[in-house]
Amino acid sequence: MKYIFSIAILSLFLLSGLAQAQERPPVFMLNLADDHVAITTGFNGTQVKVFGTKMSKEIDPVIVLEGPRRDVVMRRKKRVLGIWLNLEAMTFKEAPALYKIAAKSGVLEKLGEEVRFKEELGAAYLRLAPKKKKLRDDYVHFRRALLALKKEKGLYSAEIGEIKNISDAFYKTSFTLPANLPRGEYTVRGYAVVDDVIIDQQVLTFRVHQDGIAADILEYAEEKPALYGIIGVLIAIIVGWGATQVLRRD
Repeated sequence: MKYIFSIAILSLFLLSGLAQAQERPPVFMLNLADDHVAITTGFNGTQVKVFGTKMSKEIDPVIVLEGPRRDVVMRRKKRVLGIWLNLEAMTFKEAPALYKIAAKSGVLEKLGEEVRFKEELGAAYLRLAPKKKKLRDDYVHFRRALLALKKEKGLYSAEIGEIKNISDAFYKTSFTLPANLPRGEYTVRGYAVVDDVIIDQQVLTFRVHQDGIAADILEYAEEKPALYGIIGVLIAIIVGWGATQVLRRD
């Protein structure tokens, strides 16, 4: 009977502690100004605004914006008999279509290489794995080419973005998204860092989708690609013929 009573008391104590832990407020909160991005005709890029709260001024937020992961093929040209040909290629598995990061200066360096590789904090720390095994020199070459191309297109951060502390409890940042923004689900990861330790994290998602006439055209092109291609050729022929007639009259 004593053992049963002791187990009951211990169970109540554990349940009470669990309830208190669940009621404990989070030390870090992440929010998005918009839950979607609509790509319409004439879309020229946009800004994604991220803001949130932190329970202590000692917390340094690190925010990562990542686009949908897709396989990416990189090719290397070689000159053969005076002609440049794509003779070599490497496919990277599930590389982020877009990658941006923001943090206070020095925070990422404090976390160390191991943590940065584990959490993929920085474009240079992305786990870009090839589909097929290649020589190390080839892998390094194609990886560098992929990162350089993504940065050139504005899809990967060339520099670490800035996080502004509005007060000890509030922060904000924003990311510039280019006009060539891929569609799909995007992820925003927030980390609460104190000194060199991640003490909390949160993940949010939003969608980038086509809207308006552009969406209808895209949907038609995906559902009937062959017919869409034929129509495109016919339109080009008609436009070309019309331009020729106008020039003849002149």
